[in-house]
Amino acid sequence: MLVRHEAGGHDGLGRNSARPCVNPPNQPLRVTAVTAPSRILVIHNPTAGRRRQRFLDAVLSRLRAAGCGVTTRATQCVGDGERLARQAAAEAFDVIVAAGGDGTINEVLNGLAGQQTPLGVIPVGTANVLAAELEFPETAEGLADMLRRGRTRRIYPGVASGRRFATVAGVGFDAHVVANVRLGLKRWLGKGAYVWQYIAEMVRYRPRVYQFDIDGVVYRAAGAVVSNARFYAGRYVCTPDARLTDPCFHVCLFETASRAAIVRYGLALLARRIPGLRDVRIVPGTRLRVAGDGPVQADGDIVAHLPVEIATVTEGIEIVAP
Repeated sequence: MLVRHEAGGHDGLGRNSARPCVNPPNQPLRVTAVTAPSRILVIHNPTAGRRRQRFLDAVLSRLRAAGCGVTTRATQCVGDGERLARQAAAEAFDVIVAAGGDGTINEVLNGLAGQQTPLGVIPVGTANVLAAELEFPETAEGLADMLRRGRTRRIYPGVASGRRFATVAGVGFDAHVVANVRLGLKRWLGKGAYVWQYIAEMVRYRPRVYQFDIDGVVYRAAGAVVSNARFYAGRYVCTPDARLTDPCFHVCLFETASRAAIVRYGLALLARRIPGLRDVRIVPGTRLRVAGDGPVQADGDIVAHLPVEIATVTEGIEIVAP
């Protein structure tokens, strides 16, 4: 039976208690030990700053010193990461590594769709949400050792309008900020570019209400963050019960449609208090349909426009992780 929830109400489970997933993951965490990789392809974004490039070079030199055969290929434009990962399917690499930020990881993740080759990550981006969520080592030596050992976990990305995302998608104000932030400003200010764009969007954004159908239950809210992980935009928390290793996502619904509410949500995010707000509802699920008009962001890039359907990649993928 469909139950319609309007903005502002809660369902008796507590302020933001998450109901079980439709297919609850009551299975032990799968960690697979594989033969140590001898052939590693590293797809990297050459526009990283000098400090990040030095860190990447340090990881690669340690891998080579440990006897791994490392091939590097640089991206030149949008879409190259996906193309290079897809082309590598015929070359029998043991691991394909995305070295960059969320955008590079997203492209390689999509290029690996349908392949059995594990994904590796060298986080040299702005937010590095995936690495934070899986508790990657923060040193070059630790990352190289992790990649060299080749142990993997199965994680469950999402897919929005046919495009996979590793950690987070967004609808509403969040997506409008991503849609309008300038790449040059992002390279200059890093996370600060999003803060700047957040303020700029406040002037022109017109709050609206969207309809969210989560596994057949309809909600109305001003916007949402759809997350496979606890962390958002670094180490801020929107969905504390979400895990990459669970075959479902958690939808953080922002129920109040006003500029004042947007300011309040932003301050609560910085104070790590989003899950405790009375007009925020967190709902787990495996399939989401959103009606309306506007952009949809995933892993920090615009990937679709409303209406959109978001689902979990039920087969999951293997990722080299601690």
